[in-house]
Amino acid sequence: MYLFNGKLGKILYLRMLVLSITAFCMLDIVNPVLAIPLDSMSEGEATDLTKITADRMDAVKRDKLVKFQGNVIVTQKDFTMYSNELFVYYSGEQDIKEIIAIGNVRIIQDNRTAKSGKAVYKRTERTLILTDNPVVKQGKDTVSGVRIIFYLDQDKSIVEGDEDQRVNVVIYPKEGSSKEKQQERE
Repeated sequence: MYLFNGKLGKILYLRMLVLSITAFCMLDIVNPVLAIPLDSMSEGEATDLTKITADRMDAVKRDKLVKFQGNVIVTQKDFTMYSNELFVYYSGEQDIKEIIAIGNVRIIQDNRTAKSGKAVYKRTERTLILTDNPVVKQGKDTVSGVRIIFYLDQDKSIVEGDEDQRVNVVIYPKEGSSKEKQQERE
């Protein structure tokens, strides 16, 4: 029954058994993470692969938490997010409740890039909140403030400032637009 005979064989067998049981339990815990698509996609697109890589993953079933640490990268279709840590809180079997990315957060989608120290996605409110020096760029244009809130279902965003840091928006003219206006005047 054992690959190796004697005491060493029993120890190796028990360790492999424990690892197998642990891996099986981890699939049950990590399963909610596989449903991470931030609900911003249509039903047909939601089946696209979500890939999370990190230096370490801890799953705590009783806390309904899966934590990724170290060089975290989340990719899905045209969306990529980088952070130092990622916390995925879930309720029920596979319902993502909240996702928190902390440390050097960078989100890239198409020609838009967001950078912040912290990003919080709340599924029930369908919001993405960037804090800790958030900056959003689209092309050359930038928006920054103390807090940036995206309302995903409303195609709406709010940028908040405070007495120490006001909202800052920089919009560059579109390529050729100033030349065209100058030609119209002549």
